Amino acid sequence: MLHHPHHIRAFTLFCLFWAILSVIRVCITGTTEYMGFVWNLILALLPYFFAGFAVQKNWILHYGNVFLWFIFFPNSLYLWTDFVHLGEHPEMLHFDIVYISVMAIAGIICGFASLEILHTYWNQKFHKKITWTLVSLSMIFWIYGVYIGRFLRLNSWDLIDSPLLVLREIWMMTITNGGSLIITESHRIAEATRYSAGMTSLSTFLILYFSLFMIFYVSLYHIRRAR
Repeated sequence: MLHHPHHIRAFTLFCLFWAILSVIRVCITGTTEYMGFVWNLILALLPYFFAGFAVQKNWILHYGNVFLWFIFFPNSLYLWTDFVHLGEHPEMLHFDIVYISVMAIAGIICGFASLEILHTYWNQKFHKKITWTLVSLSMIFWIYGVYIGRFLRLNSWDLIDSPLLVLREIWMMTITNGGSLIITESHRIAEATRYSAGMTSLSTFLILYFSLFMIFYVSLYHIRRAR
């Protein structure tokens, strides 16, 4: 059962706004090049449903949904890295800032809402210090997943479809601190090279985004609890 349906309303509102902006953008530019973001939004929504269905007594359904929630959660944070597309069309710069921001906010609404559902559930099972440790460690892994998605051009489906390939490429990236991208699928090489041209190191990426998202989450979590 989903605990916070108002999150869906907020997500829907941002998606409608994004859809209106998408139509305007297509009319102005005459292209549909950014419509692939629709898939990103769908992936960002999935963790919310997995988290909602994970809070139940049946242990098989619980752990199954927790696992799916865990591996799909990075998609909610990944949308913030789509700002790399800024500057591709200088004449649309400020439009695209708003356009991508709306999508990124929609993603974080679903991501943090799903995390809050599981966080509340963990508070009922463990000491609060343990739950915050779980949240912090999970956040590190998720940001790691965002890095993999942006620079290795992998997504959550690849972990299920080709686990050995994913593990090999992740291992090579980790031992070189992001300095070496060993990509074996030719159709991803050009795109990965494009985004890794100005790539920061793995450790720097983790520190920056961990700080950003933990500040966001902790602030929102305590604001809601203070009401």
